[in-house]
Amino acid sequence: MIEQAETRILDGSNLPVHFSFEYLEPFSSFADPSRKRATSAYLLQKYSGQTFDLVITINEDTLAFAEQIRAKLSPDATLLFFVSNPKDPSSWDNREPGRTGVIRKVNFLPTLQLALRQNPGTSHVIVITGSSDAEKLDAKLASEQFQTYESNLDFQYLTDLQFSELVSRLAHVQPASIILFLDFITDSRGEQFVPARILPVIAKSANAPIYGTFSSVVGGGVVGGSVADLAEVGRVLGNDGARILKGEKPENIPVSTADFQHYVVDWRQLHRWGFSEDQLPRETEVRYWEYSPWELYRWRILGLSALLLLETVLIVLLLRNIVKRKRAQEALRQKEVELAEAQRLAQVGNWLWNTKTEALTWSEELYRIHGLDPALPLPSYTQYARLFTPESWRRLSAAMREALQTGSIQNLELELVREDGNKRWITARGEAVRDATGSVTYLHGTVQDITESRLADEARFRLASIVESSDDAIISKNLDGIIMTWNRGAQHIFGFGEADAVGQPITILVPPELRYEEETILRSARAGDKVEHFETVRMTKEGKKINVSLTISPLRDAAGRIVGSSRIARDITERKRAEEELRKSEKRFRLMADSAPMLIWLSGPDTLATDFNKAWLAFTGRALQQELGEGWIVSLHPDDVHRHLEAYADDFEKKQGFTSEYRMRRHDGQYRWMLDQSVPRFMDDGTFAGYVGYCLDVTDQKEATAARIDLSGRLIRAQEAERERIARELHDNINQRLALLANGLQEFEQATSENQDPLQKDQLHELWQLINEIATDIQDMSHQLHPSKLHYLGLAVAVRDLCREFSRQHKFEVECVVRDLPQDLDETVSLSLFRTVQESLHNVVKHSHARHVKVELTHQAGVVELRVSDDGIGFNPDQARENHGLGLVSMRERLRSVGGEFYIWSKPSLGTQVKGTAPATTKGHQGKVPAA
Repeated sequence: MIEQAETRILDGSNLPVHFSFEYLEPFSSFADPSRKRATSAYLLQKYSGQTFDLVITINEDTLAFAEQIRAKLSPDATLLFFVSNPKDPSSWDNREPGRTGVIRKVNFLPTLQLALRQNPGTSHVIVITGSSDAEKLDAKLASEQFQTYESNLDFQYLTDLQFSELVSRLAHVQPASIILFLDFITDSRGEQFVPARILPVIAKSANAPIYGTFSSVVGGGVVGGSVADLAEVGRVLGNDGARILKGEKPENIPVSTADFQHYVVDWRQLHRWGFSEDQLPRETEVRYWEYSPWELYRWRILGLSALLLLETVLIVLLLRNIVKRKRAQEALRQKEVELAEAQRLAQVGNWLWNTKTEALTWSEELYRIHGLDPALPLPSYTQYARLFTPESWRRLSAAMREALQTGSIQNLELELVREDGNKRWITARGEAVRDATGSVTYLHGTVQDITESRLADEARFRLASIVESSDDAIISKNLDGIIMTWNRGAQHIFGFGEADAVGQPITILVPPELRYEEETILRSARAGDKVEHFETVRMTKEGKKINVSLTISPLRDAAGRIVGSSRIARDITERKRAEEELRKSEKRFRLMADSAPMLIWLSGPDTLATDFNKAWLAFTGRALQQELGEGWIVSLHPDDVHRHLEAYADDFEKKQGFTSEYRMRRHDGQYRWMLDQSVPRFMDDGTFAGYVGYCLDVTDQKEATAARIDLSGRLIRAQEAERERIARELHDNINQRLALLANGLQEFEQATSENQDPLQKDQLHELWQLINEIATDIQDMSHQLHPSKLHYLGLAVAVRDLCREFSRQHKFEVECVVRDLPQDLDETVSLSLFRTVQESLHNVVKHSHARHVKVELTHQAGVVELRVSDDGIGFNPDQARENHGLGLVSMRERLRSVGGEFYIWSKPSLGTQVKGTAPATTKGHQGKVPAA
């Protein structure tokens, strides 16, 4: 009913509708005046500040209660009611302003009449209902409606029984009996039941048919009856509600009155008790109908039988032909296998084209050449174009048209495109088949895959193009050192043209003093050895000496015999000149670095240290050779080595600057804190050359920072001690005294209530309430100053309660996520994190105007991480730091005092995120707070 009403209102309204639901038990909420006042106060407080346009009430007591509180809650709201069998029906039909509704007249008589019609010899009627007041009223109503039948039938009303007694009684009812099940929600002991769930138990044991009055019990063991359709009531209520929300006056909507019942029966129960369907009223709804297999599939069974008979006859006729054809097919298949194998070995496929139907037939090898599945149908002739490149298809189409005239297709090289995008080269040929009139009826022919030979030709051509277009000199010579080939790169580097160089000895390029190198190279070539990146000097045509890098490889013929060698020469004169300049630059850098007061180091592209300045060596007291490579690592503090090297390697791989702090041993054995900053080095051509970095001794700064953090920690601990003292004073002294004062006022009010002026009595009561509110505020203040839950229940419980309290007080959503916190977290760490959450939430209330806040506390790898995020207006953190806000400073100092860190991110209109970390120190293991 409620769902139907809600759906009709939503469908019928042209504006968004918000629903609120309250479920009240009239006999418990309204029978006791004090409970009624409490319910009224609860609803007024819950919906304070809200306005309702429509109030829907169900039953008389709820309507009377709603009319009483409507004046205070929502005076202009319309009342839409639903009542069943009201005490004075005529008074409900009066059209009162601001009220209309639906009246259901419960009628049990049609169900009794249906039962008597199906059970003509009935003598006894057993009426079942529960023990609640409402259920007893139903029994009374049924008795009044059945009065005309009492002279002929024996009626027995079972209302004050336990469920177990009821089941036992119904298992042994007298013959010629019927059972009317009105309802059974509460038994004589006050135990609650759901009728639809207990009816199967009752029906299983009962030895007489059961009839019901609600739609929900049909299917649970009852035969049926004239059942209430509360869904129809809900639809009527929903339609009236939609009309009211659209602006129609409720007094203009007439009160709907009906029994809202219709006949519903269970087909299974009809068959169980042997009732005929002809005895049912015409409008009866029959549920759970079950058909026999013959009724469901009769025509299918007959059709299938006829089809099977026909197929049997056809199979017998076909078996004769199959035996004959099988032998012929086997012989043909063997021939096809032999042909397919021959085509596979030769990479040749055959094809046949019907010129009239344009149907194509391919051999299996032709499918393979095209990369198609032989099990799939071929594309039609009009779709054949997608198998070739556009140019090849144009040439093939022209050749096919010409073949229809000339009768043949000569060797035609085509480029085809496979389904996977790969391309293949083929050569095609064919000839025509003519009929008796000389017309071409078929074209057939062969296709051969020539992709490998084409690729080999193209590879040779590409290789020749690469050699010819290379800027390097690529030269081949025989075993006697005579030049056989000469590319443009060789002409550009050495100045000799191809005609001038080919046929000449290779020594025309070798300075006289280096002729021995060439003899060594020739011996290596004859032996089949390869020479890579051999740097030497050669001469140009003008006699100019240049630096070159030589790579020499043996050349072999088809039999694998060495017939000569190939030589690639690259001009490295400019590189040599750049390297010389780099050496001079590094010499100048060494002079500058040794003069600097800071510790400077260099590394190569392999991460190994290549140089240190004099200040570094003086600090460590070690020689340069001891520090090179990875030797400098021995001076690092063992606790810092892994962390520093890991960060160094990560940034080195990314080739980006990095900053690191670590402790390094001085020459006197004392460890000092160093700030190491470095950047990558690059050559003029962009080649990565390594890193350069410098180190500063920051020990004094870190000790000063540690002292400041220690002082801040002592101040915070003193502040917390004072907070605890004030909180204890407020809770144990002032709050107790206020409680005594409130009790005294209450006793005084009770002692003088009979002779006291009502105005004075109200004033005393207000004064008593004010004292209680002050005591509550002082108690809240005491908890804020010193959260006792943090001490006794731990950080997780304290933070969750804090979030719930802020959400309740300030009316915004606070989502709290706490995961994996240690149970025995140190109290100092817990208090610092709790105060950070508390201060962050205070800042949200004062500055953020947020609608949603998320608080996260997680533990991972020995660190507790805190995040407080909101969707508020945000701010500029740089401006807040310039204003020296005490809240941000307090949170930062609290976390630093326990070895943690504090971060804040915010942007105007994008919200704010506060992040803090602290070591997960447990009780009994708290050590000294680190200096950084």
